[in-house]
Amino acid sequence: MGNCIFAYPDRTLAATLSGGSWLSALPLTQLQDNSDSRMSSLARSADLASGSTVILGDFGTDRDIRIFAVLRHNATSAATVRLQLYSDAGRTVQVADTGVLPLWPPFYPPGSLPWGHPAAWTGGAITTEDLAGEPLDFHHVFPAPVVCRAFKVTFSDPANPDGYFELARLMLAPGWQSPYGFDFGSGVQWVDPSAAVKSLGGVRYYDRKSLYRTVTGKLDLTEAVGAGWWMEMQRRLGVTGELFFVYDPDDA
Repeated sequence: MGNCIFAYPDRTLAATLSGGSWLSALPLTQLQDNSDSRMSSLARSADLASGSTVILGDFGTDRDIRIFAVLRHNATSAATVRLQLYSDAGRTVQVADTGVLPLWPPFYPPGSLPWGHPAAWTGGAITTEDLAGEPLDFHHVFPAPVVCRAFKVTFSDPANPDGYFELARLMLAPGWQSPYGFDFGSGVQWVDPSAAVKSLGGVRYYDRKSLYRTVTGKLDLTEAVGAGWWMEMQRRLGVTGELFFVYDPDDA
């Protein structure tokens, strides 16, 4: 198990974005709207042509990148993504390449599928039925920070029944990895804030709300570590800023 990673800030929020063919009503600048915590601001391609679902970016200066994430997308189980990082604004000198990756990695634990299950023949790829409403997002962790000036992201989902590709956020960020793991007893869980009320007649009424995930754990940091990166993260983010959290970067 790898130690957790806290990734911020999202460098694409201040980058110059271009490329592809994106609807004028839902342009690439929608990916830079972080005022909506529900991420309802979406960028949508005009169609599914290979040249339409491309995003080019220029940070304007050198940036160190550790985490690449695609948040709240409509990709099917067959969709792929590729990120290429460059040291120059003209994107002629490549310094990193993820290669073509599935936007939905193997979803079902090995040995958990019964004989004849549709996903048993596709390497555990998520089925269309289970994919509906699934909040898990794509992310890729580089083994070490990559210093770059520009990037190119290529999506491919030609059989998407929606007829377009859309996403709420394209995140490229540095990441602080704790030198220590969580203490015993940490974990991830779903929380249901819905309320149930029983009437005098015994009938139950429900106020249904969206579930959310939480992670609980304790990191015993040294004073040098805690007073450095950790306190700077608290100062910059407070209770309103955003970060991308990776619980275990070694777990695919």
